[in-house]
Amino acid sequence: MGYFGQMSWTFGNKWGIQSNYDITLDDVSCSSGEWSSCTFSLSNNCDHSKDVFLHCDGTDFSLVDSHGDTIGAGILGLLISNGGTVCDDYFTDYSANAICRKMGYFGQMSWTFGNKWGIQSNYDITLDDVSCSSDFSLVDSHGDTIGAGILGLLISDGGTVCHDYFTDYSADAICREMGYFGQMSWTSDFSLVDSHGDTIGANILGLLISDGGTVCDDYFTGYSADAICRQMGYFGQVSWTSGNKWGIQSNYDITLDDVSCSSGEWSSCTFSLSNNCGHSKDVFLQCDGDFSLVDSHGDTIGAGILGLLISNGGTVCHDYFTDYSADAICREMGYMGQMTWTSGNKWGIQSNYDITLDDVSCSSGEWSSCTFSLSNNCDHSKDVFLQCYQIGDLVDSHGDTIGAGILGLLISDGGTVCDDYFTKDSADAICREMGYFGRMSWTSGNKWGIQSNYDITLDDVSCSSGEWNVESVNIEVKKGSHATISCIITGITEIATVTWRTSTGPVPAEKFTPVQGSHSAGTQTSTLAVDGTLVTEDTAYTCRVTSGSLPDSNFSDTSVNLNVYDVESVYTEVKKGSYATISCIITGITGTAAVTWRTSTGSVPAEKFTHVQGSYSAGTQKSTLAVDGTLVNKDTAYTCRVTSGSLPDSIFSDTTVNLNVYDVESVNTEVKKGSYTTISCIITGITETAVVTWRTSTGPVPGDKLVPTQGRHSAGTQTSTLAVDGTLVNEDTAYTCRVTSGSLPDSNFSDTTVNLNVYDVESVNTEVKKGSYAMISCIITGITETSAVTWRTSTGPVPGDKFTPVQGSYSAGTQTSTLAVDGTLVNEDTAYTCRVTSGSLPDSNFSDTTVNLNVYDVESVNTEVKKGSYATISCIITGITETAAVTWRTSTGPVPAEKFTPVQGSYSAGTQTSTLAIHGTLVNEDTAYTCRVTSGSLPDSNFSDTTVNLKVYDVESVNTEVKKGSYATISCIINGITETAAVTWRTSTGPVPAEKFTPVKGSYSAGTQTSTLAVDGTLVNEDTAYTCRVTSGSLPDSNFSDTTVNLNVYDVESVNTEVKIGFYATISCIITGITETATVTWRTSTGPVPGDKLVPTQGSYSDGTQTSTLKVDGTLVNEDTAYTCRVTSGSLPDSNFSDTIVNLNVYDVESVNTEVKKGSYAMISCIITGITETSAVTWRTSTGPVQGDKFTPVQGSYSAGTQTSTLAVDGTLVNEDTAYTCRVTSGSLPDSNFSDTTVNLNVYDVESVNTEVKKGSYATISCIITGITGTAAVTWRTSTGPVPGDKLVPTQGSYSDGRQTSTLAVDGTLVNEDTAYTCRVTSGSLPDSNFSDTTVNLNVYDVESVNTEVKEGSYATISCIITGITETAAVTWRTSTGPVPAEKLTPVKGSYSAGTQTSTLAVDGTLVNEDTAYTCRVTSGSLPDSNFSDTTVNLNVYDVESVNTEVKKGSYATISCIITGITETAAVTWRTSTGPVPGDKLVPTQGSYSDGRQTSTLAVDGTLVNEDTAYTCRVTSGSLPDSNFSDTTVNLNVYDVESVNTEVKKGSYATISCIITGITETAAVTWRTSTGPVSAEKFTTVQGSYSAETQTSTLAVDGTLVNEDTAYTCRVTSGSLPDSNFSDTTVNLNVYDVELVNTEVKKGSYATISCIITGITETAAVTWRTNTGPVPGDKLVPTQGSYSDGRQTSTLAVDGTLVNEDTAYTCRVTSGSLPDSNFSDTTVNLNVYDVESVNTEVKKGSYATISCIITGITETAAVTWRTSTGPVSAEKFTTVQGSYSAETQTSTLAVDGTLVNEDTAYTCRVTSGSLPDSNFSDTTVNLNVYDVESVNTEVKKGSYATISCIITGITETAAVTWRTSTGPVPAEKFTPVQGSHSSGTQTSTLAVDGTLVNEDTAYTCRVTSGSLPDSNFSDTTVNLNVYDVESVITEVKKGSYAMISCIITGITETAAVTWRTSTGPVSAEKFTPVQERHSAGTQTSTLAIDGTLVNEDTAYTCRVTSGSLPDSNFSDTTVNLNVYGMFFNANNNFQSPYSNSIQLTELF
Repeated sequence: MGYFGQMSWTFGNKWGIQSNYDITLDDVSCSSGEWSSCTFSLSNNCDHSKDVFLHCDGTDFSLVDSHGDTIGAGILGLLISNGGTVCDDYFTDYSANAICRKMGYFGQMSWTFGNKWGIQSNYDITLDDVSCSSDFSLVDSHGDTIGAGILGLLISDGGTVCHDYFTDYSADAICREMGYFGQMSWTSDFSLVDSHGDTIGANILGLLISDGGTVCDDYFTGYSADAICRQMGYFGQVSWTSGNKWGIQSNYDITLDDVSCSSGEWSSCTFSLSNNCGHSKDVFLQCDGDFSLVDSHGDTIGAGILGLLISNGGTVCHDYFTDYSADAICREMGYMGQMTWTSGNKWGIQSNYDITLDDVSCSSGEWSSCTFSLSNNCDHSKDVFLQCYQIGDLVDSHGDTIGAGILGLLISDGGTVCDDYFTKDSADAICREMGYFGRMSWTSGNKWGIQSNYDITLDDVSCSSGEWNVESVNIEVKKGSHATISCIITGITEIATVTWRTSTGPVPAEKFTPVQGSHSAGTQTSTLAVDGTLVTEDTAYTCRVTSGSLPDSNFSDTSVNLNVYDVESVYTEVKKGSYATISCIITGITGTAAVTWRTSTGSVPAEKFTHVQGSYSAGTQKSTLAVDGTLVNKDTAYTCRVTSGSLPDSIFSDTTVNLNVYDVESVNTEVKKGSYTTISCIITGITETAVVTWRTSTGPVPGDKLVPTQGRHSAGTQTSTLAVDGTLVNEDTAYTCRVTSGSLPDSNFSDTTVNLNVYDVESVNTEVKKGSYAMISCIITGITETSAVTWRTSTGPVPGDKFTPVQGSYSAGTQTSTLAVDGTLVNEDTAYTCRVTSGSLPDSNFSDTTVNLNVYDVESVNTEVKKGSYATISCIITGITETAAVTWRTSTGPVPAEKFTPVQGSYSAGTQTSTLAIHGTLVNEDTAYTCRVTSGSLPDSNFSDTTVNLKVYDVESVNTEVKKGSYATISCIINGITETAAVTWRTSTGPVPAEKFTPVKGSYSAGTQTSTLAVDGTLVNEDTAYTCRVTSGSLPDSNFSDTTVNLNVYDVESVNTEVKIGFYATISCIITGITETATVTWRTSTGPVPGDKLVPTQGSYSDGTQTSTLKVDGTLVNEDTAYTCRVTSGSLPDSNFSDTIVNLNVYDVESVNTEVKKGSYAMISCIITGITETSAVTWRTSTGPVQGDKFTPVQGSYSAGTQTSTLAVDGTLVNEDTAYTCRVTSGSLPDSNFSDTTVNLNVYDVESVNTEVKKGSYATISCIITGITGTAAVTWRTSTGPVPGDKLVPTQGSYSDGRQTSTLAVDGTLVNEDTAYTCRVTSGSLPDSNFSDTTVNLNVYDVESVNTEVKEGSYATISCIITGITETAAVTWRTSTGPVPAEKLTPVKGSYSAGTQTSTLAVDGTLVNEDTAYTCRVTSGSLPDSNFSDTTVNLNVYDVESVNTEVKKGSYATISCIITGITETAAVTWRTSTGPVPGDKLVPTQGSYSDGRQTSTLAVDGTLVNEDTAYTCRVTSGSLPDSNFSDTTVNLNVYDVESVNTEVKKGSYATISCIITGITETAAVTWRTSTGPVSAEKFTTVQGSYSAETQTSTLAVDGTLVNEDTAYTCRVTSGSLPDSNFSDTTVNLNVYDVELVNTEVKKGSYATISCIITGITETAAVTWRTNTGPVPGDKLVPTQGSYSDGRQTSTLAVDGTLVNEDTAYTCRVTSGSLPDSNFSDTTVNLNVYDVESVNTEVKKGSYATISCIITGITETAAVTWRTSTGPVSAEKFTTVQGSYSAETQTSTLAVDGTLVNEDTAYTCRVTSGSLPDSNFSDTTVNLNVYDVESVNTEVKKGSYATISCIITGITETAAVTWRTSTGPVPAEKFTPVQGSHSSGTQTSTLAVDGTLVNEDTAYTCRVTSGSLPDSNFSDTTVNLNVYDVESVITEVKKGSYAMISCIITGITETAAVTWRTSTGPVSAEKFTPVQERHSAGTQTSTLAIDGTLVNEDTAYTCRVTSGSLPDSNFSDTTVNLNVYGMFFNANNNFQSPYSNSIQLTELF
């Protein structure tokens, strides 16, 4: 069958349908699971108890997408079977459907094949040749074909399969033949037997038998025992055991093994049909079937007493409980049967029990025929009470039980038995019932005393034979039928007398017919025929038999129960074409009846019907006939034939069950988006008002937007309308109209889809330039067919001369209509109306959409601009409705981007300005630009061009150079101007004021205009930028060009006007603010400068300044002289110059205070005479100007031409003879024009010699006076006074060449500390008081060794520090082997500073390997070489190593250096390349010193750990100065760990990584979560490889774990660190999800779809794709959206031209931190819906429904309805949303009849559920109201009549038919005429033959509007009122005054009656007609005739014209005035033949 195999199989006679099949296959024996291994037989020796049931396996299919991810329904995917692909060989639609259903779907949508995706190569091909056709199939209990996974009856070639030789192999082979994997199960028959092999029942332990063999106990449990007991019909197991207990076990094979069950249900069990057991494992089982009876105290009772029935400790519910149930339970308890049963809540004890059993339904009195339920839906009011009977006890005279062979007292149910009717047959029957062979004898009487102890419990034991049986026949009859009941007397010897009785006495004669029957062969039958009027309820009749040989008092009565049943029909209402079931329910039946079904053509045939008898329960039986849908096409009367089981087949009852077939059609399906609408379903052929509900795909219609209305039932038709609020009318919606016929239960209904199709109308091309030819359009989207479109204005339809309307073509639900408008009409905004009449609607049902032809105008501004300026030109668009697209063009094409900047401007109040900013380089000539305006709603080809002329003029400035303070004129010349411009002048402070300026505009000539501005001299004092503002005449004042005219003001100043007498001099005039080189000449008072002594120089021009210098010969510099500097500006004429006086002032300078001592504070001065004002004096040395820190210059004050300047010199500078320069600069001159005068400071010095001596040595000190001019007086002093003689010996020395020495000899005893001696020098040229003291310090120095600690292998320096030394000493170094050799040691003297000198020995690193003692020899520089000192310096060698050098970036880090071999605690500091370690971020720790080892640690703040850093561990041994240290580099190697691949879509397979950069070698990496290390089963950790200081570790995470954000920890342990020193980096696996929004849009609309990414950590890259590739740019505009709070939305704007069908777009999300290849794709379905309107034609005043059908909608939309006045109000409308089904939704608007009085346009507004309310579509649904009136309704009986109905307001010719109450009007007597449709009116006339005009008849005028199906109609009753006219008082005596009358009967209102004769109308003078009034349908008209006219018989005509008919439609009735001869009596009274005497007044 195409399955993979069987899941299980079983066999048995389980379902009623098996009897419908022959057995067609037997002996199916297979050696494997392949059909080719099987043998079988087509003949069989079986019955249906061996039919095979088979469960096939075909479950392992799935679909995957192109990534291999499993997908569901609705998406094309790769088919996977058992982990591989499926080949297409033999693959068909059947194959596809089978596999789809196998996966749980409804079926296949499409399939294809090919190598389409790369992932296919990852799979093996695991399935081929999938061909789905087979001779095998499985059916369920109704005979319907089923698939895998369900236990079904196995069918082969139309018949069942016998289970002989059937095995698991057989089941597997057949399942695989059907296409499944194999069999799941098949069932077995179980039973229990006793030790003799006899079958036993519940509560007895028996041997378990399965299919004729025993069951092995392998895997057997309590569940197994429960399941098997329940399979046998018991409640469960009591106990079970196993073993070889009974001898009979060896007679059986073992047929079942391994019975393993997971619950107490057989469906949970597995088993094996083969075994590995012996009989020692046979299962013995006791099942629970425990029943008992208790009394009102709860005590157990026995037979004969009514008790509460108990089952398994609880009560029994009476559901389905019958007499069969009672008999079966009594027999199960060991009694003979039931006597009676009842139910109810009778005793208080019932509440003590649970209800443990329900639904006990038995088909006979044996428990094996019963079904039951262990759950219940009852309360104790349904508890069963039962009384059982039992015969079988004989007792002796003592009351003891006895056995056979002894006469005993008969006991039944604890009491005695009465002998009434007791015979030997009775005795035989009772003995046999007690298990004996029969009776020996019987008697009766009161014989023993014990009899009084017993009640009498049994009477009337009458047996016709030796068996306990009395039968009645013909006791089952249908209520109301004629019935016969009989009693058959058997064993009678002769004819007996039989009478019949009821409980009220003998049978009376009038309703009964008793028949005695005849006697034959000991049998006699008596029959009682009962009249049907008596057959109304069950009646017990008594058949009294009096045997002929017996006296009358000896008779027998036999109860014959006339059981009356009734049959009712149900399920009689069903939808046309549906699978239907009709039923007849038989109530009051005593047992299961035989039921057959028939139609008028005979018995029901088999192929289209499935009839089921149903089950019998509590006197009720249901038989159901399932009718194939192909037969359900018209009303059909089926006959349910009931034959009661005890009657012969010929006695039956037939009940008609009418299968009433109704049809449901949907109307009102076309409606405009957003309109209030109604959709309807019209039910035709319904017999009564049905219950109609409406549903959408999401469930029942909600109340707020949808109002369903049932409608009324009329003439087999019912309309239900769903009023849909316009807010819901925004997309096609499928509503479901659920019809539940009134006689059916709620679950039996029919669903009809009513599609509310929503269309929309949008306007385009509505923006056009004034005066242009224009086209406007309306686009109808979502329309189902081409609609009629017309155009209108406010004045009416569009005329033909100026307009050209074009309908456009219909395509894919869209239609465009275009109106071409002549340009002469395009002069103002005009609202056109696009009237859309959908093709299926009448003309009057339309929707109007306003298309505004918006006329805009374009004007150009800013067209005049200055050459070279940045220019803007503009076009102003007025009358625009929204921002238009504006582009600019020139004659050469579109404006290029690099020089232009177009700006659209903003839209405001109908105006938009677009400005074109033009780069100045393009503004060089007049240019015509085109401003192209494209209105936003128009395509690019529909634009308007407006020329904007850019006119370029130029402005130049003249007369811009003028001298400061002069009167000036400046001008601007405008060239290329089109007309005289307005020129104004401005400065930076505003417009030019009038008092100081005279502006002159100048005149315009040939495009040129000059404007001049005269400026007053008082304003000419600085450069001023004037603005020449040119305003072109065509521009507004604010649009001008400004040209700067610079009035350049220059100034002339004189410099170098002070010069020292006799010096060569230069004087200058400096011209500032000049624009170019000026002409400068010099003059004196005697004329121009002569050439011999004066040399003028123009100087050069630079940056607006020019200097002219006049060189004056020194011979002329002897007195003050005035020179003139004449400046002529180059751009000015020669006569325009300026003269400036430059005064040459001559002064002199002398110097004073030139002698001073070295090192003293000194002052020198220069005196300036002849100066004109205080001059600037500065002092200089040969190295430059005097600095401020050591000198204090003082200018002195100026007085009478003299000025003194003094320079105070700090003593520190007084150390040598110095020539100072006194530079005098006159205040008005620059620094370069000065005079210098030298002032010599003569310095002498006193120095001390031989001042260095070793402590305790003999010493001499000296002072040497140098630079002295002659021998000075020298004395020596100490701090205590002059030098004494005993220890100190002073010596003066001699003077030579300015040098003199004085020596002081000091005794060694005094050389122990530094001592200051004073050498006082008194210079000969100075007065005594002016001396100088020089301290000669006898300096005592010491030598210590330092720098004895040095790092091993380092270049080392050791030092000796000489302290107390005054100057640099000579130091040498030695070792124990002699002086220091040169090649490895480099001695350095070091530098002297502050009495200390250090000598350092640099030792080559190769020698620094062990401690070494060096000697430092110090020789003071002033001493001979033999005066030295030696000091030992120990070079101690230590080593430094670095640790902890690897740390993660940003971590708190510690690095260390370990010092070994150190002698004491060293000072350790840390440094970086930028200097010492600062304190705030780094914390150094010295560590402690121990055994030559010291560790220093540097704690580094994490903020500094961001890059590899070399730290220096500087070790300074405690005895060394800071400058002698060792530096060891400790490299803090910083690695970083970054996380990648951390962004992944929920549920995806994910990889996260940590990349370690800057690592020095491969690190150990592990991964952790918050719960501990990563486990292996869901993760795959990859370390990655180390390369170039980078290492990557990747963690692959199973998709099942990717469901929420998870922080993983990447633990890095660097290889050189211990395991405990690691870094943890959090790698956040950020799980985002992608959801869809805005996927619902109306066809043809501009659409946006979005995917919302939630849980994203930063803005992701989002792209969009379709199945053809990336989204192209022209129609789709993707937008990323903005990122906020982990949420990002990407929107795809889709052009409306693409919105025409459902499209799957792919939203591809690439997280920013991932490579492009790592993305997630989410399908966003753009669902396109359409909206159409239906049901727009309705009769005036009727309850109306209009609908809009939304098609293509994915879920229920919100639909609201509106009219032109606003939303539909509640009181008159009922809105019903309809139900959603298969992407269609219908909304119906039910309109109250009071509102249906004129044509109304409703709007069906559809708002798709996923869109905001503001996004809707409106569709107009026009409710066209027509009216029907009846005419010609009054006609005379027997006349030929015409009646009419006039339909007004109809849009087109309607179909009109006529009907009466008996059905459509037949042809032979009627002539219907439709009439023609004209101007909305149509008349239909029915001509009725006179033979039919005999009584009032209501005809129905059925109007079916042309656009509606026939079943949607309106019926108008046209009453053909038949009246009759009779004549009265027609006999009158000749010549008498006479009155004749016609009486009109049956008239509906007062008629007009006139009278006529054969000569014409009755004239007035002789007649008086009287109409009288109409009353109760009768009207009389009387004609009073003058006696002169009563002379002969005259026929008068009574013409009746009914009031509602025109005059020409009348009836004439002849009233004969019969004139006869009369006589009068004596009183002259009229004598009538009919009475004695009567007055005429009495007669009338």
